[in-house]
Amino acid sequence: MSNNKLTSRQKQAIKTKNKIFNTGVKLIEKYGFDNITMEKISKESSVSIGAIYHYYNSKNEILFDIYKKADDYFEKIVQKDLEGKNSKDGIVSFFSHYGNYINSRGLAFNKELYVTKNKNFVKEDRYMQKLLLDLIISGQKNNEIISNYTPKYISEYLFVLARGTVFHWCLKEGDFDLQERIIEYMKHTSKIFFV
Repeated sequence: MSNNKLTSRQKQAIKTKNKIFNTGVKLIEKYGFDNITMEKISKESSVSIGAIYHYYNSKNEILFDIYKKADDYFEKIVQKDLEGKNSKDGIVSFFSHYGNYINSRGLAFNKELYVTKNKNFVKEDRYMQKLLLDLIISGQKNNEIISNYTPKYISEYLFVLARGTVFHWCLKEGDFDLQERIIEYMKHTSKIFFV
C-alpha cells in the first residue's frame, strides 16, 4: 500500500513506530543494549509505555526490526543492483552494499550488534542470506563458481569473512574504511571460489 492511500491514522501509526524504533536505536548506541529498558524508550520518545508495547513486545523486537530493515534494503536496493552482473561482480557488489549499510548504522551501534549472544546473524531464513545463496547457485550453474563446495558453505564462508571484518573494524574503533576493506577482501577471496 502506497503512502498516498494510507489513512491519517495509519500514517500516524507508522510515524509512532518509527519514533519508537529510532529512539531505541539511539539509546542502544548511547547506553548499550543491556542497559536500556522499554521504560527508558518510553520516556525518551515521549510515547506511552502502552503504545510502545503495542508495536514492540520487547526491546529484542526493536533489534529484530533492525535486521528486517537490513533485509528490506537488500530486497529493494541490492537485488536490483545485482541484476545482469556475473556472479563475481555480483558478490563483490553485494558485500560492497553490506559494508555501506553497516557503515551507515555507525560504529557505536555496530559495537552493540556484533556480539556472540546476537544470533540474528546466523538465521538462515533472512532475505539477505537467500539473496547471496541464489547468487552463488546461479554462479555455479553458469560455471563461474567452482562446484567443489556447496552454495551454503560458500555463503557461510563469505558472511564469516564480512562479519569478521566488521568485528575487526569495531575493535579498531573504525580506523579504516569498512566498505573498501570488505571489497578488497572479497576480491582476494574470489580467487578461491571463481573459475
